[in-house]
Amino acid sequence: MINELELLDPVRTVDIGTEQVHVRELRWLDALQFLQKLAAGIEQVVGAQAFGVDGTVRLNPDRLREALLSGGELANTLLVKATGLPQAHLDGLSASQALALLDAAVRINFREELLGKLRAVGGALRGTLTATVATR
Repeated sequence: MINELELLDPVRTVDIGTEQVHVRELRWLDALQFLQKLAAGIEQVVGAQAFGVDGTVRLNPDRLREALLSGGELANTLLVKATGLPQAHLDGLSASQALALLDAAVRINFREELLGKLRAVGGALRGTLTATVATR
């Protein structure tokens, strides 16, 4: 069971060499900006016409490289915002250290409790929009 303090201020401490780095949930504005970048990256790879009639997903090879290259920017954005470390410090980390921080940042910012709230808001909006369209 998650304690109340963890729900109010979720933090994971990751040992990186001799230092401890605290990884936190993103602030609201940072979360919105991150989700916008994430959505743009997904759209680059999948595109608007990505789904075939048979349900298969077709990737646009011209956009795939761009999306993969922008993934690094996406990961760095999440790490800078979740850890408060400057980019220069993150650039000096080993791959395993950066991945340990990224793992903690993803686990905190995409935990089920938080995603459940996002789904609930999405469902409420969908219901509101459906009701508005039906009454016109």
